[in-house]
Amino acid sequence: MDIEDTIDSCDFLLNWKNVKVDGNVPQSRHAHSMVAYKDSFWIFGGYGVSIGGQRGVHLGDFYRFHIPSKHWERVHLPVSNAKILTSRHSHSMVQYGGSFWIFGGIGPNDIHNNPLIYNDVIEYRVSDGEVMVHKNGSYIPSPRWGHTACVYNDQMLIFGGMNDFSFFSSVISFSFKTKEWCQLEVVDTLINPVPHGRQYHSAAIVNDKMYVFGGYDGVLCRSDMFALDLKTLVWRGITGPHMSRRCAPTQTLNNNIYIFGGRNKRMHDALYEFNTETLVWREILAGNRPSKRQSSSSIIYQDCLYVFGGQSEHNENNIFSISLSKQKSQQKIEKKFFCSMLNNQQFSDLKFQVEGKLIYAHKCILVSRNEKFRAMIMSGMEESRKDTIEIHDHSYPVFMALLTWIYTGQLYFQNVNILQLISISDQYMITEIKQKCSKALIKYLSFDQHGCKKNNIDQFKTIADSYDLKELKEHIEAFWDIDTPIKK
Repeated sequence: MDIEDTIDSCDFLLNWKNVKVDGNVPQSRHAHSMVAYKDSFWIFGGYGVSIGGQRGVHLGDFYRFHIPSKHWERVHLPVSNAKILTSRHSHSMVQYGGSFWIFGGIGPNDIHNNPLIYNDVIEYRVSDGEVMVHKNGSYIPSPRWGHTACVYNDQMLIFGGMNDFSFFSSVISFSFKTKEWCQLEVVDTLINPVPHGRQYHSAAIVNDKMYVFGGYDGVLCRSDMFALDLKTLVWRGITGPHMSRRCAPTQTLNNNIYIFGGRNKRMHDALYEFNTETLVWREILAGNRPSKRQSSSSIIYQDCLYVFGGQSEHNENNIFSISLSKQKSQQKIEKKFFCSMLNNQQFSDLKFQVEGKLIYAHKCILVSRNEKFRAMIMSGMEESRKDTIEIHDHSYPVFMALLTWIYTGQLYFQNVNILQLISISDQYMITEIKQKCSKALIKYLSFDQHGCKKNNIDQFKTIADSYDLKELKEHIEAFWDIDTPIKK
């Protein structure tokens, strides 16, 4: 199959669907909360606009959207319960054990014109509509808003948020069983420091790790990412590049994290996937996007991502959905297509000469997928004016492995010197290749316990130090006696 056949037979563009709904549609809002339960999702609170649009209002209403029938209904609470579930925005809500658990948030100003910031835990029991407040134990957390909440085992983990002018960096835990709070004693070291305090960040738990990304620290819209190992309580920074983003809703599916929209200096409408195994961000290209917005909410139902509300040029109350299972099929098609493009003379506008062999490439692909090539091709350097670039410091198999990764996201170790692959990935600033090579060396050391020689261990340790391969260095220091070398 040639390239034209591939293009004609493939639809590369997924499409968002603007869900057509009926029933009692909630008013437009942002900074609300949303959870999925059975075949519905539920929203509570947020910030909207009064009738006539004259002023902003804090909302305290509850709505249920039945996904199969696409029907909205308002959930009416008894007056006594409505007084407990007060109006607020920038709070959190999670689902556990058939109840929704709401924490924190900011409400309307009090009689002294000071904003009401909450630290209550409110449980809404779905089966009978009962609302309960939990304030048990000796430790009660500070009021906060703009934090995140994640469910881990039988706990609700809260990170970040703001109270007055203080940004929190602690992790606090609420036990669904005892209804009591505690603060986690996380490990804080120079090598693995606790993340800066922030609000409006994203957080998600995958495989015993809580990932925290972006947010606002009072000065900057942050572009850093951290993972907290929930078994050892050690934070670890995740090497970028990452986007700067805040106010972007987050969901997880199959070890991947999905964030939509949000803002930095401007609002966004892109959907991104973060693979927690490769530690790589990938934009999911799709048509019919929702308007650019921040502080919307999202859930996943049957492999579809649903987004509701948010703030664009005005508040929204529409629902958009996109199939995440279809995007996986598209990803396979894209890999096949880009694999067919690599080293294909047709449509090529750039050649590399490596060890006397020509490799055909495409400037648009290299520029869009790698910072080093972007600088090389677009900066006016001598290479940018050539149609053939000579590569002298890398072998043909290693350079082809690099280009294969850039084109397809796949890495092949066959007939490739792994140490040279680490060197070229460092030169072209591709952290993911370095990490994969590091894991391959760790696997080699684990299987070849008795065949390693001292100079091999010394070489691997030098490589780990030179290219900042922390996992490889930690493995060598933890399991190998450098002087012997034998396993400890």
